[in-house]
This record gives sequence, C-alpha cells and structure tokens, in this order.
Amino acid sequence: MCIEKCYVNGLETTFNHFDLLSTPPKHPTSWDGHQYSLYEQKLAPLMQQVGPGELTIKIPESVEIKEPDANTFIASHSTKEKTYEPLTVRVDYHLLDGPNEGLSMIGSDGPEPHCYTTHNPIVDPNTGNFIVYGLADYDIWDNPSQKQFITDVVNEIHKLQRLDRWLPSRHYIITTTALKMGNLLISAGYGEPRMDKLLLNTKPEEAEEVRLTATDLLLDLGGYKNETVMNYLIEMMLNGTSSAIRSGLLKSLVRLVGHTGINGEFPTEGTSPMSLRQHALARKSINNSLPLLRKSLGSETPFTGPIWKALVDKRTGSLER
Repeated sequence: MCIEKCYVNGLETTFNHFDLLSTPPKHPTSWDGHQYSLYEQKLAPLMQQVGPGELTIKIPESVEIKEPDANTFIASHSTKEKTYEPLTVRVDYHLLDGPNEGLSMIGSDGPEPHCYTTHNPIVDPNTGNFIVYGLADYDIWDNPSQKQFITDVVNEIHKLQRLDRWLPSRHYIITTTALKMGNLLISAGYGEPRMDKLLLNTKPEEAEEVRLTATDLLLDLGGYKNETVMNYLIEMMLNGTSSAIRSGLLKSLVRLVGHTGINGEFPTEGTSPMSLRQHALARKSINNSLPLLRKSLGSETPFTGPIWKALVDKRTGSLER
C-alpha cells in the first residue's frame, strides 16, 4: 500500500491510493461550478523530488473543504488522530491560472475534457467523462519497491473492466479505457501479455466497441504472428453481420501494417545498434520503408496466409479487397 501525505488548508492528512478504486463514486446529477481532485499527472515531478510513496501537496488558501451532497464528487481522507467523513475539494474557476499544480479539474463542461486522478478512473460514466492514471509514463515506477503498487494497479484495472456490466457507460468507454491502460502497462514492461483474456473480449456477445478495442490490442501484442489468432480474426470479419465489425477489423489490419512500416517491430536480442539505426533512417521515406515492411510482414506466414485466404474468399466484398 502506498500512503501519501497531504496538507489541506494546513491540515496534514494521510490517505491510500486505493481507498476508492474498488467502489465507484456517486454520480453527480448536476455540476455546481467546477470540482477538483488532489491528483493529476502534473504531480509526477513532485513525486520524483520527494521520493516514492510520499507526497506533500500545497493547496491555495482559497480552497474550501465542504461536506458532500448529491452534486459532489466523494473523496475520503483520514488522519492519525481521527477519521473524517468523506470530503470534497472545491476550487474556484479563476484558480486555473494560479498556483494549482497539484489540482485537476473534473467538470463535464470545463476546458479539460480528460483529466487524471489516482482514485478512480470514472468521473461521469453516463456522459463519457473518464479519468485514468497512467503509470507507464513515469520513471519513478521503475523502482523495485513499487512492484506491489504496480500489481495492485493492474488488479484494479481488471476489476474496472467488469463495471460496465452493472452500469453501462457511453460507448462502453470504461471497459475500452481499462483495456487500453492494461495494454499500456504491459507495453511498458509491467506484466505479461495475456492474449486469452483479450480473446474473451472479442466474443459476439460483447459490445462492438469492446470487440474492436480488444482486436486492436491483440494485434499490438503480437497476435498477427499467431496463425490461429489471425484465422480467428479473419473469420470473425467474414462472418460478421455488422458493418462496423467488418470495417473496424479492416482498419485494425491497415493500422498494423502502417505502424509496422513506420515504427518497425520490437528489436530481437542480438540486433546490433548500427542495424537498428539504419532501419530507423530507412523508415523515414516510403520507398526505403517498403522493403523493410515486406521483410517484417511478408515473411510472416501466420500473417500473410490468412490475409490471402480472405482475399480469395467469396464472402469478401470488392471494396474490402
């Protein structure tokens, strides 16, 4: 557990990162001004200065602590002496230009449509306002002492993927965002790829948005190198009755080819730095990147075989070809 120190109007409090992750906040029926949380991604430099697991936040004097009501976002704080009731931090709009580096806005009509908080990545499920705290961008989490913290974050992300079953969000934005954040952590080296988990999200009974997001992530994690996975995705496209699924899968394949042509694949062990530099320079022009793309994907039978079958299949339309 990661306990943080915080000073709110001179009052020292301690609270846990995961006090609220397992329980969604109360959904506000309306917004009275602008509401703020104590965390956002701008705190990363401060956290690096004071060290992992400890943070001091200086709040402007005009910040006001109020008791919660139906229109407030709930946050829980406690101290060593006593436990306080759930509190809400409110900041006036004009403070956006002031010394509020430790604050982030979570209003539905404010200038920042997407903000960050470590407590809960859901602010307004019904209107699609969501918040996700991405750890992969911060070097501080490379510290071995934070492994348990990363594990807890991954577990909470997995829990959030099931939230749409009880309270569906607009376009299933909570589930798709949780999938993307889990993939972001895996790409940064936190955890092992689990293609079987992503395959479960591509089943026909899942929402179209969830299926397409899972397909994108499946290809990103190297699913195109598995012939069984590729055959499954091609069959899902050809047998799909939804035009959104068919066109979405085609876009995923096109995006994969474009991404591989521009950025290349992950370098394998033993690849010389000089070779990597030559490939990076070659990919800056289309003519030079095409041979590298053919070498990367053309030689991959698990990728080219199912694609060729789809091209000659009668179920494939002329525009899709």
